Amino acid sequence: MKEHIYWSNFTTGTIGRADLNGLNATHSLVTGASNPAGMAAGTSSIYWTNNGANTIGRAGLNGQNADQSFITGVSGPRGVGVDAHHIYWTSGGSNTIGRAGLDGRDINQNFIGGASSPFGVAVDAHNIYWTNAGSNTIGRAAIDGQDVDQSFITGVSGPRGVAVDAHHIYWANSATNTIGRAGLDGQDINHNFIVGASGPANVAVDAHSIYWANAGSNTIGRAAIDGQDVDQGFITGASAPRGVAVNPSKGHCRESRRAQLTCDGSPAHDDGRQGRRHERGGALPVSARDVGAPSGPSAGRAGRAPAGPDKRGLRPSEAHRVDPNLP
Repeated sequence: MKEHIYWSNFTTGTIGRADLNGLNATHSLVTGASNPAGMAAGTSSIYWTNNGANTIGRAGLNGQNADQSFITGVSGPRGVGVDAHHIYWTSGGSNTIGRAGLDGRDINQNFIGGASSPFGVAVDAHNIYWTNAGSNTIGRAAIDGQDVDQSFITGVSGPRGVAVDAHHIYWANSATNTIGRAGLDGQDINHNFIVGASGPANVAVDAHSIYWANAGSNTIGRAAIDGQDVDQGFITGASAPRGVAVNPSKGHCRESRRAQLTCDGSPAHDDGRQGRRHERGGALPVSARDVGAPSGPSAGRAGRAPAGPDKRGLRPSEAHRVDPNLP
């Protein structure tokens, strides 16, 4: 299975996809979404939140069999993340983290309460993480929803997306146009791990790179896992991108094992509690079966986005900051 990067185009209601080298990009792998925001991708399926329709959508990695109402009844959905057993989402309308089974059943809209305008969500073997845009913090809870800490990391600036790997947690600071990073214990915080973004709305990570959605410049950024080799225009021509995700391949699985990750792409660190197979939060969901090899239109590397105003008469850098309640 080939690895890809996926992103949500908020204003055009589409999901985009490209190779991990940025080539063969299409901005319309999936159409018919309603202000899609958060994204997650795994070995068989991609997931996104439909902020305009209060649903969560799902499709195969090739964009086929799209279901825009895979999960319904959510309240202002923003971020989405998946592990081997559940799908999780943030509900900005109810300040909660929701959870359901991978089949879309056993829905719990209030799995975790007490958040403050939550945006991104990510999971690893032991914990759930989310960004609280209302309190400028990152929250954390045990994978069962217990031991909730709404101020696990403080001092962030307009936090949006969040991602986690075997060693670090990453987040997008939309107010300072930076990507932050900290250890999994919440220490060694660096709010300016990567600078120069443009309204960063979400972040994803794999074994080698960090990716983020630049809602202000209509691009997807990328850097090496150590924060070097920053490319703010890695993929261009997106439309107010909000979510970003990468899916693992078999090769990534083998490499991840050497890096102390599980085959699902999740951290295999041990903090004394028994872990389980899962996928990296916010970026690596898993589905019950494969839906087939990726296919669909490709248009090479996408062209540069225009710098003109959007439908609201605002330039991209202004549009991202108009309404803090938007994903």
